[in-house]
This record gives sequence, structure tokens and C-alpha cells, in this order.
Amino acid sequence: MFGIDIGLSYFKRWAPGAARYMDGAPTVLISDGEVDFRAFHRARVSLDDVLTAARQNQGLERLEQIKSAVLEADGAVSIIPVS
Repeated sequence: MFGIDIGLSYFKRWAPGAARYMDGAPTVLISDGEVDFRAFHRARVSLDDVLTAARQNQGLERLEQIKSAVLEADGAVSIIPVS
């Protein structure tokens, strides 16, 4: 396992495009209050998942309180509230 991990890290350094494919990239789910349902579908995330993250991380209760939501490469959902 250790050898495979080192081999993949060298491969990702040699081919940066492969690193993005292997590690993933952040996906914008909500931008300026507008929900991108295609992004939700591609990421296999539900609106309830985002609302749960908003309640847990920011204390937000409604969709109108979310300015932006991003699904990070590690699977976490980052929420930016409306100011």
C-alpha cells in the first residue's frame, strides 16, 4: 500500500490533469443564492444534505440564508451565508 501511494503521488506530479481526476475538484452547488440542480445531480448530493450542513456548521435554517454552497473534494460541504 505504501509503495502504491508513493507511486501515485509521483504520477500525479508528472500528470497534473490526472491528479484532478483522481482527487476530485470542488463543485459549486449554490452560487449567489441560485441552486444548480445539474451540479446536485452530478455530485449525487441532495438539497437536504446541503441544508443539514448549513444547520450544523452555520446555524442557518432556510435556503434563502445560503449565498453559496460548495461540495469540496474531500466530501465536505462548505456554506457561505448571506451577509
